[in-house]
Amino acid sequence: MAADNEPLIEDAYRILSDLGALLKDNMQNDSAAMEAALSRLEGCDYEADGDLIPWLREQLDNLEYEVLRSKLENL
Repeated sequence: MAADNEPLIEDAYRILSDLGALLKDNMQNDSAAMEAALSRLEGCDYEADGDLIPWLREQLDNLEYEVLRSKLENL
């Protein structure tokens, strides 16, 4: 049964890793790296908060880096 959960665990790890990368890149003002991390997140099936990834995209597109950072810090 544990093997059945491995894809879910791998997806969760990848999503958390990409959210962490997005925060780190934001703190370093690296917009290209933020774009890359968000693009990876957009390719994931993120069910816990279906509005999060589109919201993050909107903030990045509108250059709202402080708002984006605050949200990531409070996840």
